[in-house]
Amino acid sequence: MCLRQSVQDEGLYTFVHMALHDRFPFARFDVRLRQRAFVGAFVASVAVSAVLASVGAPLTMAAVPGGIVDFEFAGNATQSMRIMAAWGAAGVAAAQLQTWLDYAYIATYGPSLALAVGLTIGVWARRGVWFGRAGVALSWGALAASAFDAIENVLLLMQLSGGASEAAALTAKIAAGAKFVLIIATAVYALFGAALWSTDRLIAVVRRAFVGGE
Repeated sequence: MCLRQSVQDEGLYTFVHMALHDRFPFARFDVRLRQRAFVGAFVASVAVSAVLASVGAPLTMAAVPGGIVDFEFAGNATQSMRIMAAWGAAGVAAAQLQTWLDYAYIATYGPSLALAVGLTIGVWARRGVWFGRAGVALSWGALAASAFDAIENVLLLMQLSGGASEAAALTAKIAAGAKFVLIIATAVYALFGAALWSTDRLIAVVRRAFVGGE
């Protein structure tokens, strides 16, 4: 009975997985290649984030406790000018350097999140096709987050080099908000998916150990 149910579950999983296949980024690549690519992109993103943290350290101060993130969410020209004035010339130069370097981060964290979500779509699909479809959408959302980040950086650099702008500050805030929402959503999906995968593996091991060939 257990073996029959296992076969049925696997058949449903295969059907759902095939229905979702080729719809998420990098799906056409072999799963092992995607796993290796994820590890590489993740390690690279961690390395770049460490560099960004070092470069941006002088931007965090009493007047600007959030550092560059406060500038991203300034929202208007008055706030942007206040932050740049608090940073001074050296701080503005550091912010420019950090923002340029952020493009390297964009090139790593977007694919990393998209690959992580793609690798967990299958285990989510076992819980229902809608969970799998959500994963497809979120995997593209990870790349959209990178696009919002790139747009935001252009707007930040415009202000850092040419002065505060009402339109640029507001648009940058909107892009930053969309970016963070998508990053959090994709990260949560991938992390819970990894937890579900681990649980499924543990259950499978226990079944094989105690049920055997029933």
